This record gives sequence, structure tokens and C-alpha cells, in this order.
Amino acid sequence: MRHLITYSIIALTLFAACSKPKQQQTKETTPPPAKKREMPYHISLAQKSTDTLRASQIATEVKFIPLETKKASLFSRIFDFRLTDSTIGISDMTSLKLFDHKGKFLCQIGKRGKGPGEYNYIFNFEFKQDSIYLTSTTKRLMAKHTIGGKFIKEIKFKNREELVNFRINKDNQTVWYDRGDGYVAFFNEKMEEQAKFRYEDASRHVYSISTSFLSYMPSSDSLILLNNYINDTIFHVTPAGKKPAFIFDMKEKLLPKMSQVEYCKGDFKRFFKTAAPYQMVNLVHNKNWVLVFQKQWSDDIHQATFVHNIKANKTESYVGPFIKDDITSGQTLTIQSQMCSSQYLVSYIPAVDVLEMCEQENQNSPMQKAWVKQMKNIDPESNGVLALIKLK
Repeated sequence: MRHLITYSIIALTLFAACSKPKQQQTKETTPPPAKKREMPYHISLAQKSTDTLRASQIATEVKFIPLETKKASLFSRIFDFRLTDSTIGISDMTSLKLFDHKGKFLCQIGKRGKGPGEYNYIFNFEFKQDSIYLTSTTKRLMAKHTIGGKFIKEIKFKNREELVNFRINKDNQTVWYDRGDGYVAFFNEKMEEQAKFRYEDASRHVYSISTSFLSYMPSSDSLILLNNYINDTIFHVTPAGKKPAFIFDMKEKLLPKMSQVEYCKGDFKRFFKTAAPYQMVNLVHNKNWVLVFQKQWSDDIHQATFVHNIKANKTESYVGPFIKDDITSGQTLTIQSQMCSSQYLVSYIPAVDVLEMCEQENQNSPMQKAWVKQMKNIDPESNGVLALIKLK
């Protein structure tokens, strides 16, 4: 019995001696927790590249959606675009059409007119849960509809111009950027003002331009962002004020404030000539990526795409607005930055362009042949095709 106890003690001692170094070794090889990066993010736009961005680098899926075409679903152009996980919203200013993610036409929101829920020209619209909010010319109010197309109510607000630039934040506050007076205001669901602060040092003038690239409130999955194109900083705004979120090293490439369109006294020809050599940026932001689109003021499409990996704190540059779909179709697509969201990059392809792509001689890979087979019979008079590139 004494020997058994002695052997047990020796065994326990040896086990403890053998185990202890392993515990120490485990502690030594455990990496320290990653330090969370804090805003603002400094993103350099100095590097240049001739490489084309590939979808597989930043995306998990590419879907091609032929949009259903019938009299009720036709639109003349895409002026404004919004996207949820189930619904696509397209405004051509005179109407707002909804489609599902298979391209099926769902309904039109409201109609032209002066009655309740009607509009002249649509300024802006936003999805919020199962509702749509839109603003329009001639009416100093916001109209609320269900996604099914049912008009709910009009929400009036006092002493305000039309809500051209607005977003709805996670607290259901309407965040309005008043470019004319340089203010940011926050409203509750009754359109009662909750907070207001001056975003810019001086008010703007009456002249303005509207292009498909301009996006004063860029898309983000967690922030309300503002980009006034006067400086190279994009700010995050809350009821407490503004904080820098993204800072770009644009320096002499930035259009000087006094050369902005508001100070051209209506001479737009002179403005575009002056602005031509300068650059502007748009972006989309989510927890993994900041995608920056850069172009000159005089160009219609952006010239470079910068992909900033937030976790790695690394920025890579790619040529033009192009992305090579190496996931689904084998096609090279053109990104429409103003249509992109924090979850999707978007490329809209008119029907005639789809047919031209199908007829190209270099469609030889199995991926390309499968895509051509799917698309070659599309009606040239149809609404066209959306490509949704789902970001990682």
C-alpha cells in the first residue's frame, strides 16, 4: 500500500512537471487581441494602377437580374437607386418603381399629381423597414408609403426648403443636409426638429449642378456620412455634431472652394472649364471595406477605384470604373458608384448593351458561354439588366 501511494505521488509529480511547460508554451504562442482601429481613416489616393479589380477579391456573389418589362414597370432612366435585401427601388424622377431580386415588378409608389401621396418630381427616397419615405418638388413634406405601394401619410415640416439630401438613421431620425445654408438638421418621425448645427462655415449660393456621380450623403452600413466636395474629408454626423471619418490626401487635386459652382454666377461653361483638372470622390463603407471612386469634375465616369481593407489597413488601386466578374459571367462590368450600397456594388446594363456583349467573339470560357445563353434572348426594348455584386 505504501509503495502504491509513493508511486502515485511520483506519477502526479511527473504529470505536473510535464504539464507545466505546455501551459507556459500555450501562453507564449497566444497572439494578443487585435486592436480595433479608430476613425478617422487616412486613405491615400496617390498610388496608380493599370490592374482591373476582380469580383472575387471583394465579393462573394454576382447576380444578373433582368428587370421585368411591361407598361407599368417602364422607366426612362435611373436617376436615384436604393436597395434592400429583398427590394430594388428605381426612380427616374417622374416615378418610383419597385422590383424584387429576381427582377419581378412589384408596384409603383405614388403617382404624379398634387394630391396626397402624389408628386411632381422626386428628389429623394429611402427604405426604412417595411416603409418608403420620399420627398419631391413643390411639397415641403415627406410622404410615407408601404413597400406594397399603399400611401400612409404625408409628414409636414415648417420653415424648411425641400428635403433634397436626406438619410434615415438607426434611431428613425431623418437627417437632412441643407446645402443652401450649410446646416445639418435631425428630425423625429413627426418631422419635429431635434438637433441642428452648421456644417460649413458659410452659406452656399443659389447655383448648383446635378450629375449622376454627386453623392452628398455616401452609403454606409453604420454611419451617416456627408461629403460636400469642398474639402478632402468626409464627416460622420450625429445630433452632437460632426467628426472626421475618412481623410484623403488630395491636396492640389481638390477643387478650390471659390471655384465651386455656387460661385460661378451662373456661368456654367466657365465653371466646367475651371473645374476640369480637379478631382472628386465618392465612397461606400461597411465593416470590412471602404471603396473609393475617384474622377475629374469634367468626366462622366470615375477613373480609378481604391479598395481599402479596414482590418489590414491597406489600400489598393485599380483602373477605371471596371470590375471583372470572375465569379459568375466572365464579363467586365462598369460600376455605377452612385447606385452602390454598403452591401452591393451595382452595374446597370441597358438591354442593347447586353446583346452587344453576347455577340463579342471572345466569349469562349464555360462561364461566359453559360452567361451568353442566359442573356442572348433579352428583348432590346426591355428595362435592361442589373448586376448586383455582393460584398464580403
